[in-house]
Order: sequence, then structure tokens, then C-alpha cells
Amino acid sequence: MTRPRNRSEEVIAADGLRARDSGEWGKEKLEFLSQFGPVALRATTSKLSRHYVDLFAGPGINRIRGGGTDFVGSPLRALELQAIGEGTFPFTDAWFVNRDQRDDAALKERVRRYTLVGTSRIRGEHIHCVLGDANEVIYPILEAIHPKSYVFVFADMEAPKQLPWSSVEALRRFRAHESVDLYLLFPLDMALKRLLSRNPATRESCASVLTNFFGTDGWRELIRLREANSDRNRAELGRGLLDLYLRQLRALWKHADVALDVRRGMNHRLYKMLFATNSDVGRKIALWAKQRSNQQYGLSL
Repeated sequence: MTRPRNRSEEVIAADGLRARDSGEWGKEKLEFLSQFGPVALRATTSKLSRHYVDLFAGPGINRIRGGGTDFVGSPLRALELQAIGEGTFPFTDAWFVNRDQRDDAALKERVRRYTLVGTSRIRGEHIHCVLGDANEVIYPILEAIHPKSYVFVFADMEAPKQLPWSSVEALRRFRAHESVDLYLLFPLDMALKRLLSRNPATRESCASVLTNFFGTDGWRELIRLREANSDRNRAELGRGLLDLYLRQLRALWKHADVALDVRRGMNHRLYKMLFATNSDVGRKIALWAKQRSNQQYGLSL
């Protein structure tokens, strides 16, 4: 999610390749993936195939800013995932999307190394590194996946403008895929509240971004809460924005809810991770993964 504050700086991991600059809290959203993945893969073994789609994959390794340690990012974690219990059931295919050529090059090299030493559970020919805008390449990716396959989509965008509602809607409606689970970042405190400024001119300059992100201009009904600047109204504004997006998700998926509430420390809220699924089993697995992730980091449920 995070990037170097100075975009000209190249962050290099211990393996000598480009890394994604991250806060310590970046590990939390990935813990949910590590907990959810093996159980979901076991539950979907009967599917025609199982696809992991990472729309904002990054270079594959994250480095904690300030000279901290490295930790494995979402695409490389996905390569290692396999079903718990007897048998080996990983994702059959992985799709890693990057718009930045440097991220794409670093990830390709790490994928090569993972497959060379056997760390990847997915065969090399089934790992697709896609260079391009996620909102454009999502259509050919979905076109290449059979509608009866299981698809897990991870959308770890950096800003609301990077994932308009039309792309989220495509995950359910393009080719009518039967089994698509979505795990996405909802940038409530670090972006959306700021875009909904108390200054009318500033707010209107961001109006198209907000409407495209939510897929509706229903956010305008919450302007009064922004203009009335109090702790209570700020809390209601946050709940209103979250509820609006969840209602939009629930119009497409049977279940949609908060998977994680990610903070810097205990008091500084950053963003929420949301999870949407049509499967009752998928919802139960997500609730279990949420509990395990929160316990891992000592967070309240």
C-alpha cells in the first residue's frame, strides 16, 4: 500500500532487487491472506481451476521503512499457498499485475527464483506477470479464466482513483464468473476522508474521483457530517462512507464486510481491508481468518 515518501528513491531489498516501502502495519493485511488461503484452497478443490489475481502486485518484497527488515509481499505469498490437510492443492494459476515496469521486472526475477528452487507451488508456465493498468487488463484476465473456476482477487491499491467501481463490478458481471472472492483495501482515513474536504471548492475538485470509486454520488449525503467538524460527526462520516461502499459490494456479492481495521499504533487509523464473497463457506473461512489475523497482532475483534 505504501510507497517511499521520496518517489525518486529506490528501495532495495536484501536480495538486491527493488522493494516496496512499507510500514510495519503492512504485514497485517497479508496475514489474512496467509490464514484464508490454505483453507479456501481446500474448500475449492472441486473447482475446475483456482486462480489468484493480484491487481496491484508490486515487486514481491516489502521493506519496512527507516532501515527495517524485509518481508514477503502478496504475490510471493500466493505462490507458496496450498490447501491444508492431505494432498497438494495450490492455486493452479497466478496473475500479477503491475503498472510500474521496475516493479514488474523485480517481480519477474523473484518469480523465476521461486520456481527455480521449488518454493513456488504453482508451475512457472501458469504464473502470469502482466504489465499494464489493472483497470484495462482485468478484462483479458477474466476472459482467460473459465467462469466455473475459483478466483481470489486481491486489490491493494494506493489511491481511490486506481480502482473505480466499474472494475469492481466487472469482477462479478464480466463473463458471469460463478466464484469470485474479493479482498480489497478501503482507504478510509488515509484518503477518502481527505477527499471529502470541508472546503466546497476542494471537495468538488475531487467529486469525480469519489463518484467513480463508490459507483454512486451517494457520498454527497454525508457532506453535512464533514462540515460539522466534531469528533462525533467525524466518526459518523467514517461509518457512513464505509456503509455506502459495503452496500455497493452487497449488491454484487452475497456477503461483504470488514476483514481488518489496520492502524499505525493503536490510535491512528489508516485503512480497512474488506472481503466479499458469494459463498457461505467463504464467509465462514473469512471470519475465521479475521480472528486468527487479529490474534496474531494482538488486535481487538
